[in-house]
Amino acid sequence: MLSPAERAVCDSLGPLRAGNKVSIAMFEYIHTSLEQALSDTGNSIAEQIVVFNGKTDEQDPDDRSARDIALRFDAWMRAVDSLHDRDETDFSAELARIHEVSNVREDAIVIQRDVCLVAVYHLAKWSGAK
Repeated sequence: MLSPAERAVCDSLGPLRAGNKVSIAMFEYIHTSLEQALSDTGNSIAEQIVVFNGKTDEQDPDDRSARDIALRFDAWMRAVDSLHDRDETDFSAELARIHEVSNVREDAIVIQRDVCLVAVYHLAKWSGAK
């Protein structure tokens, strides 16, 4: 059974109509593609943090790299949290990796505050921890 949001997506596919096996298959393909893209993005954010961790303050004096990472992580986090809340799509592995690498540099305040703490919060939320 399609949710109202899923039915709206299927309806928006033009000649394909909600309930039609083709439109359901199309929605599943879109959902799978979105999951893969978000997984890849999470892994890319983790790698971006690893590169950041290797930089010195002199190489990035105004924390531009950290702010770029934090903005990208925020957008990604909103998307994956929404999918998790809607249908329990699991991005825990990607988020755990992001948490692990974001906790390396304690002097990186932007990464600690805007990435590491948010990752901890969502990992606990998704695991059901209080």
